[in-house]
Amino acid sequence: MKKKIAAGILTLAMVAGMSTSAFAANPKFVYEDESKGGNDTFSKANKFQLSNHVIIDGNASKGDLDYYEFSPSESGSFKFDFTPGNFDLSAGDAVVTLYDEKKNEIRSKKLNSSNTVVFTEDLAESTNYYLKVENKRSKSYDYLIYIDKQN
Repeated sequence: MKKKIAAGILTLAMVAGMSTSAFAANPKFVYEDESKGGNDTFSKANKFQLSNHVIIDGNASKGDLDYYEFSPSESGSFKFDFTPGNFDLSAGDAVVTLYDEKKNEIRSKKLNSSNTVVFTEDLAESTNYYLKVENKRSKSYDYLIYIDKQN
């Protein structure tokens, strides 16, 4: 009986803890591409069109910088939700930074003790932006970034 209750509580906690982004209708998947010399500078950034729901799947190796360049298909408020695949990261092991088209920093946030980086930013249609993921850890880790247009 106790095992069933514990299993039920664990299942409920897992479902409640999932990001609503995981259930978004028709998300666009963006996979980090390091095949052409990496994506470790602004000029080598992986490019994609930002739609209402995007999921970036990347890997941060030791001391790695990953850059992504995107342009929203429409103006609006977008939520950025970074989650590492490894749950043993310490606060500050990852830094996510958003830049405008002139490469000026808009916002930079470090991984918190809950193993997430979450922020919301207003973005303009057809304007280029850059997103940088910086690994401050001595080991590699996988990560997902959910980007969702807010209502």
